Amino acid sequence: MAILKTNKRQLIYIYSGTSIFGKKLLPYLSTSKKVVRVIDIDKEKISNTIWVEISKLVKKPFHKLFFKKKINHETNYNTDDWIKIIQNNPSMLMYPIMISDERALQIKKRVDLFSFFTPAGGNFSKNPRAIKYGNHSSI
Repeated sequence: MAILKTNKRQLIYIYSGTSIFGKKLLPYLSTSKKVVRVIDIDKEKISNTIWVEISKLVKKPFHKLFFKKKINHETNYNTDDWIKIIQNNPSMLMYPIMISDERALQIKKRVDLFSFFTPAGGNFSKNPRAIKYGNHSSI
């Protein structure tokens, strides 16, 4: 049973406010025609259950979602340990996470973000003459 409420018309963007890359992507979110919920984990806590669900949606274990370099020693942490670490150190989130419906992705490059957007070009006429001469309707 899913705890995280998602749908096809909404995007959920999870990032750390201390992440320069995460902040750089914020203006691109406004270009989406979908409703975007932005969650800065430095300001808004995410419950432990939802973190587990996010890990499953992204299809990655916790140690691949967070920077391990910021931890002083190498230890095999379990899920509960990783959740405690991220709740107390939100800046350890490696890359922003985008969620839409049943799909989630760690955004490592700017182009990854655009895979969640509806493609543009709906105003182009599809008839062969319009394509040949570039006569397209405007919105």
